[in-house]
Amino acid sequence: MGKSLEIFRNRLMALTAERGSLTKLARAAGLDPAVISKYNKQEIKPSLEAAEKIAEAAGMTLVEFLTDPNKPTAPPAAIFRQFLRDELRKTRDQIDRAVDALDLKQKK
Repeated sequence: MGKSLEIFRNRLMALTAERGSLTKLARAAGLDPAVISKYNKQEIKPSLEAAEKIAEAAGMTLVEFLTDPNKPTAPPAAIFRQFLRDELRKTRDQIDRAVDALDLKQKK
């Protein structure tokens, strides 16, 4: 089972417990309880549309629903800052190499 399917199944089981029954969850998502039961048992994989309906019933986007709740994620600004730092470091390295190459040419 892939990581996303594992997270989906864990979220689905938690959501079923939270709602009190599989039938209540199915009703909230507009799906057949038998189908949700098959998702829980890993007998079938959910369609994108079904996964979105379940996520919406949980009050989440599909991305939030499929994100591992135990894995902290950096806020977008932090990711962007790190990207800029990495790009700046690469640019500095390129400049240093260019300067070193010019110094070598001048010494000849």
